[in-house]
Amino acid sequence: MRFQYYFILAFFLAVGTTGCTKTDISFEDEDDGTDPSIAYYDNYPVTLSTYKTDSFITSGHSSWTIGYHRDSWYGNTEAAGYTEILLPDDNPLKSQSVLFDSLVLVIKPNGSYYGDTTLPIHFVVHELAENISNEDDDTRYYYPRTFAYNPVPAGSRTVAIRPGKDSLITIRLNDAMGLDLFQKLKSNATQIQSQSEFIKYIKGFRIGVDTGLTNSLAYFSIPSDSMILRMDYRINGTPFQEKNLNFRVNTNRQFSYLHTDRQFSPLAVFTEFKKQLKSTTLTQNKAFLHSNLGAMIKINIPDLLTLKELHPFVQILKAELILRPAPGTYSYPYVLPPALSLYSTDESNALLYQLTDATGQYTLNGNLVIDQLYGEQTFYSFDITTFIKSVISEGQFSTSALMLTASAGTTETSLERLVINDQRLAKGIQLKLHVLGL
Repeated sequence: MRFQYYFILAFFLAVGTTGCTKTDISFEDEDDGTDPSIAYYDNYPVTLSTYKTDSFITSGHSSWTIGYHRDSWYGNTEAAGYTEILLPDDNPLKSQSVLFDSLVLVIKPNGSYYGDTTLPIHFVVHELAENISNEDDDTRYYYPRTFAYNPVPAGSRTVAIRPGKDSLITIRLNDAMGLDLFQKLKSNATQIQSQSEFIKYIKGFRIGVDTGLTNSLAYFSIPSDSMILRMDYRINGTPFQEKNLNFRVNTNRQFSYLHTDRQFSPLAVFTEFKKQLKSTTLTQNKAFLHSNLGAMIKINIPDLLTLKELHPFVQILKAELILRPAPGTYSYPYVLPPALSLYSTDESNALLYQLTDATGQYTLNGNLVIDQLYGEQTFYSFDITTFIKSVISEGQFSTSALMLTASAGTTETSLERLVINDQRLAKGIQLKLHVLGL
């Protein structure tokens, strides 16, 4: 009986062993492609780089970025809104018996914030000293464009941040400016009879923050009919009638100003205002994505073509890319992007086309999984089987690679940031391959 017991135990152990996944496959010198076994690579070689653009358009959007934030991974970022003001179509104050109340600047939060929202934002408004314009009358404004402004603030206000709750933020401007505009409206002065004359009188405003007292960025909606300046006044009578006159944003003359100081961050290796691609060997074995600073992550799979050369009949059954946020880079006050975009690119680093699922109907967004308990199993996953197959079919001269970016449309309305480790570090990028024909 004891002999039978050991025989049966040995039999089941042998069956269990042969059913294990093959995880470590070495290439054979000769392969005729007829082997039907499937090889599984748990961590196929991948290289990472951070690609940074030289400049990008910060105008023509439906929002402003305003604030200041210190980020140990990305450096310090300052942001402000610049705008020209449109003269109202009508002047209801002309020759009227009216009394001045106040002149306030009005901005509308869109609910998105970046940084420590437990601290207030100290808004500071400056009147521009030069008009917002380009020499060739181009209405596009690029990072980090700026215009001169009066160093003496026209108004300021400290506001406690309440994400998702604030509808409007008003900042009272100094009464001397308000009274002067009020008197010109009452007398129908030359300065308020046409837009061309008005912008000689009031060139526009810069809405920024006190950088020493603020540690967050906020995002503000500016639709085409957005009120930016409001004059409150009263009509004499019994009783007084409270009225207001609204001035709108000139959407052709508005933009967000951004300035970054990366001196003490891993991104200090980048030269400002120059297109560059930096390997993770230069950035602490990490790659960086930042939607507001033109930073994207390039992913290369250099050994794919070698695989094809050694095994001409190889077939990729499945390819899954796993991206784990680098530990210590996304704790409060930061949040992970809910979705990401993955593009095909080449040696030019241009975004050629966005990857889709096997049906071609839906773009890949990363399928974010969040481990709410420990954070150990938080990751994005992309099925890149179709892309890998296309690279192999392109042959030995293929320069195809992948570019990871923020999801479309988020650059102007919020900030998305992500840091991932390369394969030299724990919890690095992972490529899982299921291969037939080795």
